[in-house]
Amino acid sequence: MLIDTLIVCFLLLLMIQIYLAFTTIEGFEGEFKEYDKNDPIFLSKQNSANIDVLKQRIDKMGGLETSVSKVNTRLDIIEADIKNAKSQSNEDIAALSKPKQDISVTGLFNEKK
Repeated sequence: MLIDTLIVCFLLLLMIQIYLAFTTIEGFEGEFKEYDKNDPIFLSKQNSANIDVLKQRIDKMGGLETSVSKVNTRLDIIEADIKNAKSQSNEDIAALSKPKQDISVTGLFNEKK
């Protein structure tokens, strides 16, 4: 009984969310209202609003500069780590490829004395 009630509630919430997702468009009035391009007061207000929007976008981009510099620093560290790992693996391969002592195998063939 409890599970059935929960399933019905979740289905109801899901249907409401789907309905609201397609019916609500925030800030959309449906049609563009043309403005008078010869009214200097309105044009100055429009220009001021555009400047404010551009300033806000530039201010947001100021924060990107610090993020990019942090990412560059991290990439430099990762690059150095990769170079160190590569040189270490090359050294290990070189050390493994050199025999440490002469290997003499006896007893494989009939040795004549």
